Amino acid sequence: MWLLTVRRTNSHDWYDLFKPPFAAFILLLILLVAMAFLKVNVVVIISSPPVPAPSGVVLYSILQIHLQLILLWGLIFSFIGVAVAEFASRIRKRMMQ
Repeated sequence: MWLLTVRRTNSHDWYDLFKPPFAAFILLLILLVAMAFLKVNVVVIISSPPVPAPSGVVLYSILQIHLQLILLWGLIFSFIGVAVAEFASRIRKRMMQ
């Protein structure tokens, strides 16, 4: 997202850089609010393959993640990714000079 914005605008202005993540933020926020009002609770379950233990018991691990939590992380990381990419670009430019 950062690279596309820099190439399109030919600018490293923070206002131009944060417009695309702000659009993603608004869309994810609308989806999150709609899920909250409709009381939608989607759980993503990730499980490991079963592993037989010496005692004859089958062991496996399960990770449950709520979709709302994934959307909240998406709200945060859309801005953090642009900030980190811009910071790295500025550091690289200073090192080249």
